[in-house]
Amino acid sequence: MAAPIFSNPALSDIGNGLGYIYVTNPIAISGAPTAGEIFKVSPNDADGLRDAKLLGLQASALATNRVATGIITVDVPTGVGSITNIKVSTMPIINTGSPITYTGATIAAELAQKIVDGINAYSPGSSEDTFSAVRIDNVVYISTSVSGVSKYNNQSTTITSTGNFTYTEDQIVSGGSTSDESFDDSFGYQFFLDADYASGGCCSGAGTATVNDLSKALEITPFIVNIGLQSAIPIVSNQLTDDSLVYDRKGALTLVKLTGEGGANDSLDTIITKNPSDGDRIVLYSLTNTITINSGSSNITLKTSTYDVITTDSIELMYNTSTNIWYELSRSNQVIGSIADYRAAGYGIFGLEEYNESAVSAGGTTTYVANTDDKYQKLTGSSVLSSNAIYELDAAAIDGDEFWLEYDASVVVGAFSLSIFGITLTADQALNGGLMFYGRFLESGWRVQVTINLNSGSTYTFQAATEFYKDSSVTVAKVEDNLKTEVIVLPISWDTNRTGDHKIVLPFPCTITQIDIYADDLIEATDDADVDFKNNAGLSMGTQTLSAGTTIGSGVSLTPSSNNTFTAGQVLTATTTKANAGGNAKVSLTIVKS
Repeated sequence: MAAPIFSNPALSDIGNGLGYIYVTNPIAISGAPTAGEIFKVSPNDADGLRDAKLLGLQASALATNRVATGIITVDVPTGVGSITNIKVSTMPIINTGSPITYTGATIAAELAQKIVDGINAYSPGSSEDTFSAVRIDNVVYISTSVSGVSKYNNQSTTITSTGNFTYTEDQIVSGGSTSDESFDDSFGYQFFLDADYASGGCCSGAGTATVNDLSKALEITPFIVNIGLQSAIPIVSNQLTDDSLVYDRKGALTLVKLTGEGGANDSLDTIITKNPSDGDRIVLYSLTNTITINSGSSNITLKTSTYDVITTDSIELMYNTSTNIWYELSRSNQVIGSIADYRAAGYGIFGLEEYNESAVSAGGTTTYVANTDDKYQKLTGSSVLSSNAIYELDAAAIDGDEFWLEYDASVVVGAFSLSIFGITLTADQALNGGLMFYGRFLESGWRVQVTINLNSGSTYTFQAATEFYKDSSVTVAKVEDNLKTEVIVLPISWDTNRTGDHKIVLPFPCTITQIDIYADDLIEATDDADVDFKNNAGLSMGTQTLSAGTTIGSGVSLTPSSNNTFTAGQVLTATTTKANAGGNAKVSLTIVKS
C-alpha cells in the first residue's frame, strides 16, 4: 500500500483572492515570525503574487553549504628541515607531534604531497576543525568542512618550519557559505500566506486574515524562492521515525542525511515528502548509523531487496507521482555483476578464460565443467589404451558455454575406443592427431564441431586418413605428373610368320609421350627392321627402325606429337615389317593419364 503524501494546503490557495501574502525578513534562525519582522503585506491576488515572486528572486541565496578553500604554493626546499605546524587561523591542521621532513633533494611536488597526506591523516576531534587537501603538482588546495565554514571563512594559512623552506599563500581560506536554506538567511526574505484561514491554518475562506497577524499563516517560501544551479544542492538532516523519512522538498534534487531513531541503526520503509514533483530525486546517506532501506514494503522500489546505507555509501532515488513510488536510480557501491550473477541469469560467461595442457590418458573418463575448468584444453603426448578413453562435456551447462580441445596427441586404440565431446575417433584419427574439437551449449544440448589443425608448430599435424576421401574424389587432374605417368611394355617381332600388327588395349584415357624400342634378340643382318605405331583409327603417330645386325640391348626412341591420344578401351597398333625375317624387341610406351 502506497504511503500518503504530506502536502501544504497553501500551494493551491496562492493567488486565490482571499487574505494576504506576507513577506518577512529572514527569521529561520530566530523561530516563528512576528509582526515586527513583516517586510511587506500584499493582497493574495494575481498582482500580489507577482510582487512576491519578484521578491523571491531577490531573496534567493547566492550559495548554500559551500566549503571554504585556501591555496598555497610550495617552493623547492634548499636544505634539510621539517614543517612543524600548519595552521588555519590558530587551528593546527596537521599532527604537530609528527613533523613533515624534507631535504635539499626533496622536489616541490613531493613535499606538497607530504603536506596533503599530513592534513588528510589528522583528526582534531571536531568536525568543524577538520580539513582536507588535494594537490596539483606543487600547489596545495585546503578545504574546510561545511560545519567549519563559519569559523574559518576568510582566515589565513600559515606554515611553520625549521628553515630551508618557503611557500606562498595564493588564496586565504575563503568562499564558504553556511546557508542551507533556499533564501539568503542574512539578506533575503521568507513568505507566508493567510488565505482567510481559521485557527491552525485550516480551510481557505473559513476565517478572516489580518494585515499584521501571522498566527494563522502557512509558510510558502519553498514555492516562491527557487534554488538555482548556482547554489549547492540543498541538504536536509533527518532522524527516522517508525522506519519512515519525512522531509521538506526544497528542490528537484535533495541530499538527505539520515540518522536512525534514537541514534541507533535503523530501517527505512517509507519516504514522505511535502508537495513532491514528478521526477524529484533524493540522495540518501548516513552520518553515523547503518540504515537498511527495504524494497517493496511501502513506497520504495530497489534493484535488490535491501540496501545498507553507511557512512561511505549512498543511494539515489527518483519519485514517480503516478505510483507514489521512489525508484532506485543508482548506488555508490554499484559493481558489475559477478560471474555467478550472469550465469544465474542464463548467460554462458566463464570466469576462467584460460588454457590448460595435459597428457592424453590411457583410459577413463574426463569431464569438463563450465566455469570450473579452463575453456581451452590441449591434449599432448601419446598412449596405448588399456580401456575406453572418454573426454566429455558436463550436461549441466547453460546457453553460451563453450570449450575448445586441441588434440595434439597420438593414441593406439587397439581393442578400445577414444571419444572426444561425444565423437568416437577412428583408429587412424586417434593415431594421427591434428584435430580441433569445439563444443557450444545451445538449447539444452552441446553442439560439437571437429576441424583439422593445420598449425605447423604442432607435434601431430593433420594427416588425412582414407575415411576423409569420398569415392572418386581424387581425380587425375589433381595429382602431379609423376603420379599420372605410367609405362606399358609391348613385345614385337620380325621372325618368320610374326611380322604384322601387334596390338594393345589402353584401359584409360591417355597420351603417348614417348616410345622406346630395345632389341631382345639379334636383328637379322641382311636388312633393317621397321615398326609403325598407329592410333585407334589406324593413323600413324610415327615410324622407327632398328638397323640390320642390331644386337640385344640396343635400341631407338620416338617422341610422337600427333595421333597419340586415346580414350579408355581404344587400341594402339605396332606394325612390324622386314624383308628377311629375324629379330625381336620390346616396346616401352610412356603414357600420361588424362
